[in-house]
Amino acid sequence: MLVGLLVGLLVGLLADIGYAFTAGGLGHRLARRSRALRHFSGMVYPGLGVATAFAGRK
Repeated sequence: MLVGLLVGLLVGLLADIGYAFTAGGLGHRLARRSRALRHFSGMVYPGLGVATAFAGRK
């Protein structure tokens, strides 16, 4: 049981590190392209709204 807990902890830690590096690289690229950053930032809320509209009820 302890081994399973440690494996789960390690997998979660590695996933979080991967997300952090990916987000950091993407953020750096977007920061260099201010126009792309403006368009990306402007599409976040409409994109979330569309995703929510098509999600349906559970």
